[in-house]
Amino acid sequence: MHTFARKLRLFLLILLVMLTGIFVYAQTDTADDTWTRYSGNGITLSVPSGWFDLSDSQQFRDGLNILSATNPTFASYLQSLSGLDVFLLDPVQEASININVVAVTTIPPLNELLPLMQPEYDALGFTVNAMQVLGLPVGNAGRFRLTPTTNDANGNALTTTQFQYVIPSDDALIFVTFSAPPERFDDLLPTFETIADTLEISGNSGGWQRYSGAILSLRVPSDWRSRVPGQNTQIAVGLPDDTVTLDVTATTLETPPALADILLQLEESYSEQGREVIVLERVSLPAGVFVRGETTLVDGDLTRVQVQYIGVIDPANGENHYITATFTVEQSLAERYLPLFARMMHTLRGL
Repeated sequence: MHTFARKLRLFLLILLVMLTGIFVYAQTDTADDTWTRYSGNGITLSVPSGWFDLSDSQQFRDGLNILSATNPTFASYLQSLSGLDVFLLDPVQEASININVVAVTTIPPLNELLPLMQPEYDALGFTVNAMQVLGLPVGNAGRFRLTPTTNDANGNALTTTQFQYVIPSDDALIFVTFSAPPERFDDLLPTFETIADTLEISGNSGGWQRYSGAILSLRVPSDWRSRVPGQNTQIAVGLPDDTVTLDVTATTLETPPALADILLQLEESYSEQGREVIVLERVSLPAGVFVRGETTLVDGDLTRVQVQYIGVIDPANGENHYITATFTVEQSLAERYLPLFARMMHTLRGL
């Protein structure tokens, strides 16, 4: 453990002070509301379209130009890091992401690893505000909330707030670090957590399963099973006892409907069926902007909650696909599963 701790301390010093990264190229989606996927070194994630890949020289210059207008001190600091491999930047929010893979010979269980890491942060002068073990679609991870202080190119102190995820994967630890100014961090938390849900590691055997249809795919918890699909159904899955189910259908359209029209049609459909509408709203997902409807279904003595996500995705072939993802859950289980449904939709993407 002593050798492991020494290696860990050296790595954290490099990681948190120098902000190194691993990404090598970007795949940009065509829709303005669709997030951009970045891949490198066997790792993939998606970020909102306003983020810049600082391994791309033109994106690096564009990002610095935007940031220089609002925070020239931080922009100057980033300029000093231009020789690094990569990290991702939102220059408007002054937020960043960097990912590093550290090869290790042995990996302690997470509940042992996190306490081992805390004194290494303390030794480097970083405040550990919280740490926990939690589940991501990619697998179990440790998460630290940190307050490090670094210096800009002129030696001035820069204080940030960070989430750092530590993800075991075979013979490596993957560090995913989200950083933002302290006054903006809490507002950015939903975005950071959605990005974390999109993480994928090539060859990783843990985490949720990815189910694919002809034109789309999404990740599903490992205890869910396939079901018999209906007409136009791309994916049909659920718990073995059918207390929770998901059906994803898709149809191809020449002209996609406007989101306002989808919302109105769904509202009229619920009214005609006599359903109690709990929520009817627009939601922004990595795959695009969808309408989300949450209603109750009463069948004799059994009451279920149904959540539908409806929108249009545009896969690489350029066709518009009208997607309906319908989650159904017994009412007594709804509080537990509704947040899970949202996270599953974070993993939806066109093929």
